[in-house]
Amino acid sequence: QATADGKMWASSQLRTAGSKQSVGALASLLGDKGVAPVARLALLSIPDASVDDALRAAVSKVEGAQKVGVIQAIGIRRDGAACRLLESLTNDKDTAIAEAAIAALGTIGSKDAFQVLMAMKAPDARKTCRANALLKCADAMVENGQPEPAAVLYKALFNDNDAVSVKAYALRGALATDQKSATSLVESALKSDSTKLRTIAAASVVEKGDELLVRLLFS
Repeated sequence: QATADGKMWASSQLRTAGSKQSVGALASLLGDKGVAPVARLALLSIPDASVDDALRAAVSKVEGAQKVGVIQAIGIRRDGAACRLLESLTNDKDTAIAEAAIAALGTIGSKDAFQVLMAMKAPDARKTCRANALLKCADAMVENGQPEPAAVLYKALFNDNDAVSVKAYALRGALATDQKSATSLVESALKSDSTKLRTIAAASVVEKGDELLVRLLFS
């Protein structure tokens, strides 16, 4: 039987030389806290659909930090087939697992992932996590040539969230996708009680250099 050091060495080697044939062996290590991080990295480097199958299967077999790591790996690989599986974990009693699932859906950023995030009823403690995931979905819309729905989503997230980090990101996204409709968001941000948000809004206005927006700085 291989020692922990031996498993670690083998996994690290497979990170650069792994193939479809390595997936089974690496997947068997995903519950071993000593080598699981290296095994996940090795799996992430293998461009084969069997990796996604193995990661989805592993979710029900591992616990704690190892489960969080597997969920994160699913997100990194943007496995659209995992959306329903991740949905079942968004209300997990373990906050780390629930938030990892929400974040992974955002990283996947597909239509199905977006629908899951929109439909979920996030408790207040996870509202910012959900908002950040939806911001990633908006980014994915932009990447896929869909700036109009992205602009609508950025604006909604700005208006529906109190977290300054969410508002700031949403403001930048709105300005990039639909500057005209984002004017009201800039005006709101410049009047915010948050110095950070006001500063970010002012910097965004200066960066854009639009006359109408600049006027808001002096209104």
